[in-house]
Amino acid sequence: METMAQRCGKACRECELYGLCGGCSPLRGNNCLVNLCVSKGLRVKSVNMGCETCMLATACFKSESYSPPDAEKLQELRSILESWKTVPPSVELPRFIPEIPLEEPVRLRWNMLGIKAILVTFPSTKNGSIEKVKDEGVHEFLGFDGAVLLSTIIPDELLNEETFKISLELIKKGGFDGVVGWDMPVYIDFPKAVNLVNLVSATLFTIKYVEEGIPTIPLLKGSDPREIETHSQWLKRLGFKRVGLHATEYILNYDEEPARELYGKALEEMIRMRMQPLVIGVMGPKSFPPLLYRGYPESSFAGMSWLLKAKEFVAYHGMENLDLKNCVIKCDCEACLGKSPNQVSRNVEDIAEHNLVQFKNFVEGRGKSKINTFDAILEEGTMVVVGDLHIGTPQSLWELCLSKLREIKPSHIVLLGDTFDLINGKPSLWEVAGFFRGLRQMGVEAIPVLGCADSSQRSLFEALQELSLSKKPLRLQLLKPNLIRALAIKNLLAFYAIAKEKAKVKLADDRVVVFEHGHGLGFNKTDSLEEIAKALLDEKYPEEIYIIGHYHRSFFDPERGVAILGSWQTRTPEDRESGFIPEVMDMLLIKEDGSMKLIRGTRGNGTV
Repeated sequence: METMAQRCGKACRECELYGLCGGCSPLRGNNCLVNLCVSKGLRVKSVNMGCETCMLATACFKSESYSPPDAEKLQELRSILESWKTVPPSVELPRFIPEIPLEEPVRLRWNMLGIKAILVTFPSTKNGSIEKVKDEGVHEFLGFDGAVLLSTIIPDELLNEETFKISLELIKKGGFDGVVGWDMPVYIDFPKAVNLVNLVSATLFTIKYVEEGIPTIPLLKGSDPREIETHSQWLKRLGFKRVGLHATEYILNYDEEPARELYGKALEEMIRMRMQPLVIGVMGPKSFPPLLYRGYPESSFAGMSWLLKAKEFVAYHGMENLDLKNCVIKCDCEACLGKSPNQVSRNVEDIAEHNLVQFKNFVEGRGKSKINTFDAILEEGTMVVVGDLHIGTPQSLWELCLSKLREIKPSHIVLLGDTFDLINGKPSLWEVAGFFRGLRQMGVEAIPVLGCADSSQRSLFEALQELSLSKKPLRLQLLKPNLIRALAIKNLLAFYAIAKEKAKVKLADDRVVVFEHGHGLGFNKTDSLEEIAKALLDEKYPEEIYIIGHYHRSFFDPERGVAILGSWQTRTPEDRESGFIPEVMDMLLIKEDGSMKLIRGTRGNGTV
């Protein structure tokens, strides 16, 4: 029966065969699993694990279930490396290679964008896309006549012999122009014995692709400099001139010093071995390695972040990310020219094209495209502007306002602040739920502006708390009151998450309307409207139109581009005390051609 020392010595000799032993002692290297094991068991989250329950048991020679690295595979690789004379089929790649999912492919204007190659992710074996691609051919399936490469960067549990055979059949029958891989899990927190076996397996699978005549770009793997160096030497010996690096493995932990160093080491090793890098996972400005691009012009870059960001409605602009859920962009880049700004900002494929062009321009050092952002661009439809609903006070006319809006059927509504009164009012569940249900039923795009009565986060928190804890019955006894309450709270949060102190809307005649509540001007309700208007004129640019609320009175001067709207709140006790009579139920209509019309309401009680 083998002693522990004999087993330890055998394990270390096997490790040395790979050339990766740290050599810190006669028997084991720095990274040997023995040094990670606590006495007779592994301590994980303060729980002692015995060898029989340890997840790393098969990689640790202290365990009865230890299985050493496969000596036959090692000998097979050694034999191939010593006798290898095959020249792997070369893969010519452009600088930029968008990566797309084969299961949900996007069909963009690839030729217009100058795209010559696409990298597609290995699809799920369950959704039927593999059979479609094999039947139709990948070029017809994607509607793309450039080079199409298959990526084998897939979840670790699928990296096995069976999936490899499926990939081989898919590449041949689907007419792929090449493959990137084979991938295998090699991680910094894996036992060295596991990493060594996976490095050998990845190399042997990659060799099989070459033996089948498939243009192949192998993936350089390694969890430390020694592994990276060893693997790069194997790939160089096999004659590969272009090598892939899955940068995402490192970029996800880029703030971690070891990950950053490994990423740099892998890139340095490629350059040292005179290999042309294909860096995968960097199709976004924030993850791009500029030194590699400028210092090594043969490098290529692939990734999917441009598309993933587009699916989140995020657009690139230099190093910035613009959230299109809260704005609309007007851009002059080649992807956006000739398109409606609303189309560019609301369509995933248009955002994706924009992101591709922006990334290319960023990497090539071109100047930024001219991009202006607006809260909306009124290309068609009618925009209605109302101010000071003060929902939550007894004097609010919000239901009457919704009724008027239903008659007009606007495409957009701008709410000029104090929509809910969170200071002097107490919005009920019925009021919150009813208001948002009314907007939802109209299908209107709402642009909220913050006022003086609804900009306090503390007051918003208190209102949400009141809605959450209130046991008062709904005004109408509807079904599922708990669902109504949850939806009301969600809508109120979302409403104020996108509310701004100032909103900008571009009109069809290129003028820009600026919406603000107006309390920041510092005037009182009883001050001269002409004086308030003069202050607005001093604030704005010539091509702008300034519209405010807050003062509960009407003033409309379209020639000078200034408007002040009355409220949708009738006379309050404070108004009566001061003798102030508000002007209520104003609505400003802005048409798609840029023309404006003020529909005046009445004074005092709000009676029509």
